[in-house]
Formats: sequence, C-alpha cells, structure tokens
Amino acid sequence: MARPLFSADPGPTVLRWGWFLWITWAVVGTGLLGEDREGSGFALGLVLSAPFWALWLLWPCYRGWALWTRRREREGP
Repeated sequence: MARPLFSADPGPTVLRWGWFLWITWAVVGTGLLGEDREGSGFALGLVLSAPFWALWLLWPCYRGWALWTRRREREGP
C-alpha cells in the first residue's frame, strides 16, 4: 500500500531524494545568487529563485514536524 505524500514516515527513497535535492539546491542556488550579486540581475534572480528557496526552507521544517509527530505518537495519551 502506498504511503501518503505528507506522512510522518515517507520512506527511505523519498527521504534520500529530499535530502539530496536540499543539499544540491544549497550548493547550486547559493552559487548562482552569489555570482549574480555583483551584476544588475541580482533582484530578478532572487525573485525567480524565491520559490525554490522557500521549498529549501520547508524541507527541514517538514522533517522536524515528522520527528515531533513520531515522538508524540510514541509517548501516547
């Protein structure tokens, strides 16, 4: 049976890809914005990459939520 997309335990494949993409965007996104910082296209680059930076910030928040949910379920009522 397939797991829900936003479950507290999405499975090892999803976690592996999630952290891989998180680290990749940290490296590539920082490099691209750092390169544009000197030029006049920095504001445009920042606006166009903002959704990716938002997703980059949401991934650790999602993993923290999942950890908190699992701990709360283990404690019980």
